[in-house]
Amino acid sequence: VAADFYKLHGHYPTFWFDLTCLQDGGANDVLKDLPINVMSCRKFLLLLGSTFPMRLWCVWELFTLFAFSSEEQAIERVLLKTLGGEHSDELLRKLQNFNVLATKCFDPNHEQRLQRVIAALGSDRFNQRIRSMARQIHLHCVAPPSPCETQRIET
Repeated sequence: VAADFYKLHGHYPTFWFDLTCLQDGGANDVLKDLPINVMSCRKFLLLLGSTFPMRLWCVWELFTLFAFSSEEQAIERVLLKTLGGEHSDELLRKLQNFNVLATKCFDPNHEQRLQRVIAALGSDRFNQRIRSMARQIHLHCVAPPSPCETQRIET
């Protein structure tokens, strides 16, 4: 990703990693800061691997991108990179069967807080929203012609 960016722009990109950038705050601060951080980025690097649909925090970040911008703008910002041996088509199909009840967070405080927010929206409605986002990403980033950049990263 960085090498491709360098070839195109003549300098390396700046990455924002939630793991390091949001660790200092409590669960409430992290949730409040996430939309600001996600929406201030030009691109959303979607590292899609086989465990992505089970990682509530990862799915929540993607949900945040789509919640605070139009679908067209969100799709335009997605930079899809697959991890491991599975193709993006297979991985996005798995996300199209998303179920929030099958997800976990590394931090149980974040998980509890996110589950409360999702419960306010409704689990079924949240599931449908994630599935719809996965379909749109699949249509626009995998099915030709593709405005999104896609690449497989072997792990």
